[in-house]
Amino acid sequence: MEKGLRPFSIPPPKAADKSLIISANNKRQALAAYLLCCFARKKIAPDAKGIQRKTKQMQIKVCGITKLSDLQMLVENKVDFAGFIFYERSPRFAGNRIDARSVRETTGILKVGVFVNASMEQVLTTVADYALDLVQLHGDETPEFCAAVQTKVPVIKAFRIGANVNWDKDVSPYLPVTKYFLFDTASEKGYGGTGDRFNWELLQQYPYQHPFLLSGGIAPGQEAEISSLHLPQLLAVDINSKFEDSPGVKNPEKVSVFVAGLRKALQQVL
Repeated sequence: MEKGLRPFSIPPPKAADKSLIISANNKRQALAAYLLCCFARKKIAPDAKGIQRKTKQMQIKVCGITKLSDLQMLVENKVDFAGFIFYERSPRFAGNRIDARSVRETTGILKVGVFVNASMEQVLTTVADYALDLVQLHGDETPEFCAAVQTKVPVIKAFRIGANVNWDKDVSPYLPVTKYFLFDTASEKGYGGTGDRFNWELLQQYPYQHPFLLSGGIAPGQEAEISSLHLPQLLAVDINSKFEDSPGVKNPEKVSVFVAGLRKALQQVL
């Protein structure tokens, strides 16, 4: 049995079910036939409440980590993702501010490397040095580049959202070559971490089943608003500049209050 799968019990078949199972050619057909019988009798049915609960398990990513103490603080708060920016023009560039070995040895959180128009060599070398779990491609990377990276490590492709979105033209080519999308705010200030927010109503038209992260200007005090969003594919929120004392230096109290507040708000809407 694969790791993470739980055994389940099947009720004994009724007489009508037995005749169908016995007529099957092999065990696999027999199991399939019996499961169909169970579905017909509504013995096995999707748990709608369970599915709804799963969609409400919104995760949290904190980006722009440059200090080991901040990384450890995220682990203590059970944050899901830590983002490390490897774009040298960013004021939150992690490459010369946090020890690779310390990141590599930290467990209990998924580590995401953020790159902007980097080479394949730079991406893969950094993934190995820091033991990154995912990469976030936040520049103008092509679907072909994402596909090549995805063969080595899961890819989050970021899109900078302006006044409108052309889902078919700009986003759909990346569906088969990424694990997640991330939607950030388009800004002349830079590729991310600007603190600006785009119109979240645009995401109501999101036409895909592909999970995504929401980024761009998320701030303390928005926990209730975020928990009330009706976006089934929203996997996680990504917070950054509004939770800092200075670029790359997080404010532990702001992060902790937000994490606890969002989780509480999500429980209240279940």
